[in-house]
Formats: sequence, C-alpha cells, structure tokens
Amino acid sequence: MWDVNFLWMKEPDPALGISQAERKPGDSITALAHDLNYPALRKNKNIEAFLNRYDKAVSQLRELHVKLEDFEKIKLIGRGAYGEVQLVRHKASQKVYAMKQLSKFEMIKRSDSAFFWEERHIMAFSNSPWIVQLCCAFQDERHLYMVMEFMPGGDVVTLTMNYDVPESWARFYTAELVLALDAIHSMGFIHRDVKPDNMLLDQRGHLKLADFGTCMKMDQSGLVHCDTAVGTPDYISPEVLQSQGGDGLYGRECDWWAVGVFIYELLVGETPFYAESLVGTYGKIMNHNNSLVFPENVEMSAEAKQLICAFLTDREVRLGRTGVDEVKKHPFFKDEQWTFDNIRDTVAPVVPELNSDVDTSNFDDFEEERGDVETFPQPKAFSGNQLPFVGFTFFKEDRLLNREKACEEETEKEKEKEEEEEEEEVKQSCKDYAEEEEKDSSEIQKKVCLLEEKLDHEMQAKDELEQKCKNTTIHLDKLVKELDKEMSGRQRMEASLRQLERERALLQHQSTEQLRKAELETDRKQVLENELNNLRDQLEEVRRRNQSSQISSEKNQQLHKQLEETSAQLQHERKATSRLRKAQAEALKHEQALELGLKEQEQRCVLTTDTPFNHWHLGPATLGVRPLWGPALRGPASPGVRGLSGGSGPLRGPASKGLRPLGSGLTGSASTGSASYGVRPLRGSGLYGDRPYGTASPGTGPLTGTGLSGDRPLGVGLSGTGLSGTALPAQMLWMSLMTSIRLLCLLLWLPLAWSCPNHCRCFSRRAEVVCDSAPFESFPSDSLPSNASYLTIQFTNISTLTESHLNGTPHLRELHLFSNKIRVLAPHLLRGLPKLRCIDLTDNKLTHLPADVFSHAPLECLNLTRLQHVNLEENQLRSVAPGLLDSLVSLDEDGLDLTGNPWSCDGKIEYLWSWINKNKSKVFLPEMVTCATPPTLAGRSLVSLTKSEIQMTS
Repeated sequence: MWDVNFLWMKEPDPALGISQAERKPGDSITALAHDLNYPALRKNKNIEAFLNRYDKAVSQLRELHVKLEDFEKIKLIGRGAYGEVQLVRHKASQKVYAMKQLSKFEMIKRSDSAFFWEERHIMAFSNSPWIVQLCCAFQDERHLYMVMEFMPGGDVVTLTMNYDVPESWARFYTAELVLALDAIHSMGFIHRDVKPDNMLLDQRGHLKLADFGTCMKMDQSGLVHCDTAVGTPDYISPEVLQSQGGDGLYGRECDWWAVGVFIYELLVGETPFYAESLVGTYGKIMNHNNSLVFPENVEMSAEAKQLICAFLTDREVRLGRTGVDEVKKHPFFKDEQWTFDNIRDTVAPVVPELNSDVDTSNFDDFEEERGDVETFPQPKAFSGNQLPFVGFTFFKEDRLLNREKACEEETEKEKEKEEEEEEEEVKQSCKDYAEEEEKDSSEIQKKVCLLEEKLDHEMQAKDELEQKCKNTTIHLDKLVKELDKEMSGRQRMEASLRQLERERALLQHQSTEQLRKAELETDRKQVLENELNNLRDQLEEVRRRNQSSQISSEKNQQLHKQLEETSAQLQHERKATSRLRKAQAEALKHEQALELGLKEQEQRCVLTTDTPFNHWHLGPATLGVRPLWGPALRGPASPGVRGLSGGSGPLRGPASKGLRPLGSGLTGSASTGSASYGVRPLRGSGLYGDRPYGTASPGTGPLTGTGLSGDRPLGVGLSGTGLSGTALPAQMLWMSLMTSIRLLCLLLWLPLAWSCPNHCRCFSRRAEVVCDSAPFESFPSDSLPSNASYLTIQFTNISTLTESHLNGTPHLRELHLFSNKIRVLAPHLLRGLPKLRCIDLTDNKLTHLPADVFSHAPLECLNLTRLQHVNLEENQLRSVAPGLLDSLVSLDEDGLDLTGNPWSCDGKIEYLWSWINKNKSKVFLPEMVTCATPPTLAGRSLVSLTKSEIQMTS
C-alpha cells in the first residue's frame, strides 16, 4: 500500500488563510511527477527511480480526480485575456455549469496581473448569495479549470442593450451591487474591476458579482500596495491610475468610484468620462471635478445626481470610505417595495425567460479558436512550472464524502465484530458439546435442537430485516419521487409567481407611462383646440379677404394682359429702334461713299474725252442704254437697277427671281442672303433686313447706277449716276452723245472678253477682273492685267493664296475672294499692294490668321494704313495671332467684319477681344453675335455679346 499521507498536500497556504482541514490531495505528487517527466531529466537515476516508483500511483490519482473528460462542452459563452468560459454539462449528474479555463503559461507570463489564487479562494469559501459560487477546481498539464454555477440571465451589459433602464431599475441593481461589494470587502479583498460586464444575472434576475481575477488582499490597515494600474479605463479611479509606475496605496474606496460610473451609465447610456482615446479618458478622470457633466435631455432625480457626485470625487471625501453603512443610508436607496434586508426575496425588474437549462440567448456568440495554444517549452533542467499551481484542486463535497466513508467503515467493523462473536459462540458451543457428548447425549441433542431453533430464529429475523430494508427502500423511492414532484410543482409555481410579479411590474410601469401620456395628450388637446379656434378666425378673415379680392382679381387680370401687351410692344419697339439705328449708321456710311464716288465720277468725266472705248460696257439700262463705270452684269439686271461703280463684290447668294448681279455694289461686302428682286442692298442689310424695290436708302440720293422707282431718262446721267432722274448740264449731254459710238465698239469687243481663259473677263486697265464659278484650282495669274484695280474671284476650288499671285497688280484697290475654298493665306500676301483699300474673304475655310499676313513689309513698299475694309465673315476662324490687327489704323466704321466664326476659348482669343474693345467702332457686329466665351468671362458659356457687353467684359 502507498503512504496515503504522502499523497495529500501537507503545506497550507497562509496567504489565503487555508487551514489544515482544507488541504487537497494529489496536487503535489502530480505536479512533481509532471515537472520531472522530461527526457533530459530522466537521465538522472534518482529521478528515473522516483518516477518508476510512483508512476502507477500518479495515474490512479489522475483517474480519481475530476478531469475535463467528466464534462460535456455545450457552447462558448465568454472569452477573456487569460482564457475562456464554456457552458458544460456534468456527465454523471447531468447538471449544467459554467467552466472557466485559464492558461497556465499566461498565468506565469503575467503573474503581476493574474490573481487566480484570489479568484479561486473567493468563490470557493464565500457563502454570500451575491457572489458566484465555485463547485470544483481542477487542473491538467496546460490549464486550470474552475467549474462555477451557471448564470443564465447574462450580464448587465446585455440588459442595458435590450431595455431602457429607468431610475427604479438602476436603484434595484445598484443596491444588489452594494451588497455584493460588501461581501468581497468583508473577506478582506478589493475587486478593482467593477463594471457591468462582471455583473451576472441568475435565473430569477438577481445580480451576482463575478470575475475576481483582479482582486487583491488588503492588509490590516485596509489598504493595498500595488504599482500597476489594474482595471478597465472607463471605470478606473484616479488613485489607481496614479499608482502606475509608483508606490500605489489605496483601499476599498476605488470600488465605490466604479459604482458611481455604473449608476451614471445606467441612467445616461454612456460612461461619464468617455473620450475617443485613452489619453483623453484618463485626462477627464484626473480632472473629474470639471469634466463630470449631466446631460440636460436626461431625466434624473436630485438624489441620483447627489449619489453619483458623492462617488465620483476624491478618495479622501468619497462616499463609502468608512464602510458600507453610509452608502446604505443614502436617500437614493429608499424604496417602497424592498429594503437591503429583503431585496433578495423581491421579484427582480427583469426575470429571464428561459427555454431550457442550456438557454444561452442572453450571451453573445463566440467563434471557437483553432490555433495552437502557447505552452511551456521542454526544459533541459528542472524548471518547476507546475509548482505554482500545487493546491489549486478543490472539490466542495470532500468533507462529506470523507464522513460517509468513515461511517461505512464503522458499520463494516461492527458487522465483522458481530460475526466474530457469533463464531466464538458457535465454537464455544461446539466445544461444550464435545465435552459433554460423552456425559449425556440427550442433553446434546437438546442443545443442538435449541441451536437449530436459534439459528432458524436468526434467519427469520434476518429475512424480516431484509424485507423491512426493501420496504424502507421502496418507501424512500416513493418519497423521493413525491419530493421531486413537489419540487417541480414548486418550481412551476415560483416561475408563474415570478412571471406574475414581472407582469405586475410591467403593468405598473405601463400605467405610469399611460398616465404621463394622458397628461401630455390633454395638454396637446388644449393646444390643438386653441390652434383650431385661431384657424377658424383666420378662415373667416380669409373669406372676407377673398370676397373683397374677387372684385379686384378681374382688374388684375386685365392689367396683367395690358402689361404683357405693353411689354411685347416695348420689346418690338426696342428691336425696331436697334434696326433703325443700324440703318441710320448704314445710311450715313452710304452717304459718305456716295460723296466719294461722286468726286471720282467728276474726275472721270473730265477725262472722258481721253478715255478709250473699253471704259464702257454694253448692258441694258432702264428705257434705253445706260453707261456703267465698271463691268456690266453677266445677264440682265432687275428692271431699272444696275450695280454701283467702284463697289465691292456681289451678293453672297443668288438674287431673287434667279437674277444675280455680277457687278460690284456699294463699297464693302453685301449682306448674306439674296437681294430683293435683284436689287443689291446696302452693306450688311437694308432697312429692317430688306430693300424697297428700286429705291435707295432713306434720306440719300439714288445709288450710283440706280434711278428712283426704276425710271431714268434715256442716256442721261453722270458716269452712270443721276440725281432723281436728271442729268448734269452740258458735259453730260456730250457723254450721252458719245454713247451710241461706244456701243458699237463694245459689240465688237464683247466676244473677245468672254473668250478669256478660266471664264475670267478683263475690262480696261481700271476695270474689274471677274472669275465666276471657274473650275480652276490655282490662281489665274496669267490672265490678270497689271493695271487691274478690282479683282473678284468667287465659287472656285482655290485653297491657297500666295504673294506671287498678286505681285503683277500694283494698282489693285479692291480684292474680292468670297465663296471659295481658301484655307491658307501665305505670309506677306499683301506686299506690293499699296493702293489696296478693301479685301473680302467671306465664306472660305480659314481657321487662323497668322501675324504676318497684314504686316512684315517695309512701310515705304506696303502702306497698309490705308486699308479701310476687311471682310472675314463666315469662315472657320478660331484664333487671331497677336499683333495682326495693329496696323489696321485706317478702318472706317464697321470696316472689320468677323461675323460667324467659331472663336476658341483659349488664350489666343484674348488679343482679339482687347483689340475689339479699343476699336469697337471699327468692328462690324450684327445686332447679336454668338461666339465662344472670352477668357475674361469666367463661368459663362456660349454667350451672346453685343458691343456694350464687350466693353463691359473686357
């Protein structure tokens, strides 16, 4: 037999106050055997002999002790820094427990903050109903196990998430927390981590305190010495926070600080010193006198605020520093339904509804960790890793089992003694019988009979006792079953009673809420009635106003219509005014042109006698033959209408009725579109966009070559121009006389003119050179006379115009190149044209004007300062080179036409806008010009600009 005394733990634990009777068997020998059972240590003969000697005994001890295989794991219900908590069922008794599993390696690694001995001692030896009880504790090579009673109600955190906690509920749970802390402090410990996570609810909804891994034993003065800040940041007290890295000295008042934080969190919904960072939280805790604030939107009694402020203050004046009695006496804990003495028997505000004994609906779900668990490495020398845990094993029913064993042994000894006495009696009887056998056989026979009878009686008595024992056993079984039935019925009654109490509490709460809502509804009804009366008064007022306004509504409609008509008339008058202003400007310009033409005609009349016949051309005039200074039309003109001598190119499009004048009109380009009935309007447009049939501009004489209303005396006029149908005296008669002679010459010369190559017709040294709808793609420089003054090329395929094309025409005054396909203007194009006054590039394909088109030529050779008209409308211009327009200083009014080009929005257009701003009177813009946004108009797109807008935005 093994020495039993050796297998039991001999050394008590004075730090925890464990007496000799509380020592537990097997931990010392099991721990020593495990620490020695390594290959490197077994090489020692003494260790090998020790292990071989006690190996069998250690195996038997492990089999007899409680072990992990005795429990069935159900679900993981919690996880902490040092381990996890499993819901388990004991296989033998089928009871449900919560088993806490701690890693031995983490306990040794964090020995400064892991107080597992204190946790085991508090739960094992506390008889308080406010503390979770420990059923048993055991260990294996890697872990410590503590089997505790299961609290199916979950923690208070889950309660606050599912319900809005009123102040009555907060009072109830705070009172139970005060009693739980009093039980801990009475055992000589400080909890140091009081928070809702460590407050569990049992099946009746009452609170119990758990997780004593941070507890620390107080000394005789009621203080603890610790240089490590232990606890949760939001609930830690200032004195515990200051102990970090120093000589911390504090007492049980640090737990009362956490109670104040707990009450604040129940009523407000968050902790009083919460911040985004730990530094912010710790700063608020240290400055708690200024950072503690109660929200205005939370209803809270004055007693609650006073209690919170009494807890959340300095430790020297904190409530509870002298004991729990002053906490219990606070007015906040006065309640009509319970006191601190009977609160355990009172129905809790919330009783958990459980479906079974393993209902975990009040716990969060956790995933099982399948990673490798860190454990002790194999030592090369004796390390004693298991020695710190010797004596941890605990079983609450050890002493009861020991008493039962002692009783059984005594019973067995008594039975053996009785049997021995019976055997001695039998032996003595046999001996007496042997001695007296010879004396009297009859007496022996009697004694044998007596013994047989006695034996029969004994057997009967034995049978009766066995029958009584069976009957007693059956009766006990029946009593046990009845007791179980009564217990189940009692549990059902208690459950129904708890449900009724809970319903009663809920009904009281709902009744209070309904009363409050009824008062609110009464106030709201009064307010609504007042509003209804006000609305009725307002309705009557509105009705009176409507009756008075119906009369004036018709007048308002009439006035509105009159206003719209007036606005339309005003808009029409504005347009008409604008057109009249344009027409007036055109008329003034035309008047100046007529005066200039008249002067030229007078000079030409003086030289008429010396001029060859090719100055005149054949063409039908009104009511006879009409002289024309310039080329004749290709076909017949409109009745009584002729082109103006010395004018610019023809209309861009065909004239009305299929007649297109081929001669030139007034100096400048014609407007885009057709003329009225073959009559060419003024530059741009006539009055209101159309020209009266056969009439000139208002307020001026007839156009050169045009009589009023189409009537003109035959053969009368000055160089094709008359004033109101009357010719000049004397000299005009001489010109009329010479007409018949010139007509004969023209009839002979006209076929030669039509035979010029590329359909170009050259007339005299100062006449126009016209190329209309010619198929050539290059410039007809071989057919241009050197003395040509006017050049017109239209409807051709010419795409490039170079300086060499115009070198042979130094007397050129007007250059008309409209409706071609010109894409590029060569540099120095106008060099050698000092007399050039007008250039028309309408309706081409130009996209850009380089800076050297009008410049980069010697001033003595190229005097561009005399250029008066530049027409660039209806091209594809997107930019103008800087400096291009600086030499155009002699432009007359509206002498530069840039209409109808898709200008770009880049920086190159800025030069153009600045030049237009400085010379706005010289630029022709129609009534409204749509162009791209200039650089200075930020935020606007595709705006329509007039001259005034250009001035404003420059």
